[in-house]
Amino acid sequence: MKGSGIFLILITAFVLFMLFFGDIHYVFNEDHLLVDANMYTDYVLRYDTIEDIEYWEGKMPGLRVGGFGSFRLLMGFFENDEFGGYTRYSYVGTDAHIVITSGEDVLILNADNAITDGFVGNG
Repeated sequence: MKGSGIFLILITAFVLFMLFFGDIHYVFNEDHLLVDANMYTDYVLRYDTIEDIEYWEGKMPGLRVGGFGSFRLLMGFFENDEFGGYTRYSYVGTDAHIVITSGEDVLILNADNAITDGFVGNG
């Protein structure tokens, strides 16, 4: 009985942590951007493959078809009418996004409070 109570407390703490915590950091290296995400796979984007970068203001419509979602973060593979299939690393509730087109791939990023939060230079 005591062990079950402790197990239940640990599981509850784990679920709450997964739903409300986590961060995304953008590391600008010499030849690539590293999207360093807690709780999901990191993403590497080589600068020489980038074709277009645009600023998108407003809610980013889309349906997650694979990845991670919580009350704080949305990461993974999404689909919408504007971009088709795309990869997204974003914070919930932030209405400013960067849309990067690289070949057939579209990467959508944002930061927690302002578009510059979470960006780190490394080279």
